[in-house]
Amino acid sequence: LRHLDPSQKTTIHILSQTFSQQSLGILQGLIDTSGKPVDCEIRPIELDCFEKINTRNLKELAQELPLETYGRLLIPSLFPDINFGVYLDSDVLVQKDLSQVFQYRSDQHPIWVVDDMTITSLSHPDEFLDCEALGVDPDAPYFNTGVMVFNLNLWERDTLLEKCQEIGSKSKLRWADQSLLNVIFTGRWQKLESSWNNMITPEYREYAFPKPDNNYHCVGGSKPWHFPATMTMGVLSQCQDILREAARYGTIPSHVKRKPYLIFFLKTLLTGKMR
Repeated sequence: LRHLDPSQKTTIHILSQTFSQQSLGILQGLIDTSGKPVDCEIRPIELDCFEKINTRNLKELAQELPLETYGRLLIPSLFPDINFGVYLDSDVLVQKDLSQVFQYRSDQHPIWVVDDMTITSLSHPDEFLDCEALGVDPDAPYFNTGVMVFNLNLWERDTLLEKCQEIGSKSKLRWADQSLLNVIFTGRWQKLESSWNNMITPEYREYAFPKPDNNYHCVGGSKPWHFPATMTMGVLSQCQDILREAARYGTIPSHVKRKPYLIFFLKTLLTGKMR
C-alpha cells in the first residue's frame, strides 16, 4: 500500500481458508487510511483437490507443507475474467510499486519470476523431482514462486489442475506447488530482476541493511514477526512499524519468540558468515 502509484487503481485478492473478520477489519483500516484507490476481496479457497498430492508428500518425504501453499494454483479457475496480475507470498516485504509490472503485459510469457537463491536446476539435491519420469530437462533452471507476474491468457486454465495431479503421481514434490509450477513452465518462464523477489534469511546482511526499492522475501522458518518487538534493524524495523500501524485497527496476535538475534547478527558479522 505504501508504495503503490496513487493514480493506479488496484484490486487485492487474498486467497485463504481461514482469514478472520478481525484480520479483514485491520486490513480495511490500512487501506482506508492509505489514500490509495484500492479494493480488497477475500476469496475463500477449497483445496481438497490437492489433498492426495499433499498426503503422498507427507508419506514419502516425511514433511508436510500447509495445504494453503497450493492456493496459487487455483488462481486461473478462481479468476476467469482476470488475465494479468502479480502474486505475492504473505512473507514478502514489498518496497516496489507493484504497478511497474504492467511493463510486462505485452510480453509473450506465461510467468515472470526470479531464480531461486539455492535451487539452481530441476535436478538440484534440494528438489526431489524425477526428471526422467516427468520428461523434463534436469538441467533446466529453477525459479522461486514467492513473487510471480502472470499472464493467464497463456496458461492452460482448463487442464492445469489435471496436469498437477499427473505430475504428483509421477514424482515427489519437495516444495509442493513451487515444484509443480517449475515442471509445468519448464523453458517457458521469463526472468524478473532479483529486486522483485530478494530472498533473505537472518544470515543475510540485507536482513539488517535492506536496499531501497527491493522486495524482501523472508524465506525459511524465522519470520520478522518472530523477532522481539524491540528489535530495530532493517527488515525487522520495517515490519514492526507495519505491525504498530496495523494495531490501530485491531488486536495483533503475539507470536514473538524471545531470542538473542542482536547477538546473532553481531556474531555472524564478525565471523564473516553474513552474506
